[in-house]
Amino acid sequence: MGLYMINNFLGIDISKDRFDVFLSFISKKGKRETRKRNFKNDDSGFQSLLNFLQKHNVEQVKACMDATGCYSEALAEFLHNAGHFVSVVNPYCIKSYGRSKLVRQKNDQTDAEIIADYCQRQEPSSWTPPSPELKKLKHLYCCSAALKDELTLVNNHLGKKERLPKEVANDHSCTNIL
Repeated sequence: MGLYMINNFLGIDISKDRFDVFLSFISKKGKRETRKRNFKNDDSGFQSLLNFLQKHNVEQVKACMDATGCYSEALAEFLHNAGHFVSVVNPYCIKSYGRSKLVRQKNDQTDAEIIADYCQRQEPSSWTPPSPELKKLKHLYCCSAALKDELTLVNNHLGKKERLPKEVANDHSCTNIL
């Protein structure tokens, strides 16, 4: 990536199925320009984003996104591996920054614009992908948390025997499983 200053900023608002971007870049004419777009949150969308950057002659970009766990990690890693500067920021920081700018409109494109502005003005630190071991540990922790939530749901359901049919409420074969 080099030690030179990157003057192109990409704010990314990401969700399960798609991500919205706001690109602020220096054009060939030397003027700051902006572009908005959205992409599918999958490998084809990631590649389309790179094509979008190339179309606007953006070789290096500072990309910034909310830390949304499973939704943002793949894109962050993809951009990092493509040689871009990536920041993954606590969503509360972005929300607070937007409030400080008195932004009243709330939609994915506006969020992407706020994130790009945050990236340019606040200069968040660079993100690096976790090691394979840490990825596995995070995945196991998430699975464990999901199972605990499921267990709570089942226990709550079993605790309301008055709502169950009598045959099920009196059958104790599944209550000792948990």
